[in-house]
Amino acid sequence: NQVVELDTVLSNIGNPWGMAFLPNGEILLTIQSGEMYRVTADGVKQAIQGVPKVLHRGQGGLLDIEVHPNFESTNWIYLSYSKPNPSNDGEATTAIFRAKLNGNRLEEGKDVFVAKPYVSTRHHYGSRIEFDRAGYLYFSVGDRGRRDDHPQYLSNDCGKIHRIYDDGSIPEDNPFVKEKNAQNSI
Repeated sequence: NQVVELDTVLSNIGNPWGMAFLPNGEILLTIQSGEMYRVTADGVKQAIQGVPKVLHRGQGGLLDIEVHPNFESTNWIYLSYSKPNPSNDGEATTAIFRAKLNGNRLEEGKDVFVAKPYVSTRHHYGSRIEFDRAGYLYFSVGDRGRRDDHPQYLSNDCGKIHRIYDDGSIPEDNPFVKEKNAQNSI
């Protein structure tokens, strides 16, 4: 016989998407509309500054979050989000952003992966992020609403699982690194 106990950590926060736990037990929480919060052990919500600009339309927005396996020495955190196309605001894609968490601010932030192509659909961005025990960063990129073509071809990033190093570089033993016209991160 199991007993389940429910405890409300936070309420009235919009549409939460991802959460990650810091070594001290605090929670980092992403909200789809583009906000990010630290939730302290006593339930206080603190806004995090320095989050990348997201395209919050349809299923897009600020998506998953993951803490680097060596967070205590690196302070790196990773976010997935719907990135607006800098040359066409009608398009977006899924991107992976890395930054150092310094207090309640993200610093030294940059995209370590930007999925191609940018498209105009507003759904199926993916994305979940996970480190494995060897330190590789895995993440999903959704099919972007084009399930009959994007996942079927290795020449685009959509509808795939990707593996990179924590700095965004590509492992040489990824399955399609040497295949012509294939995206190396798949």
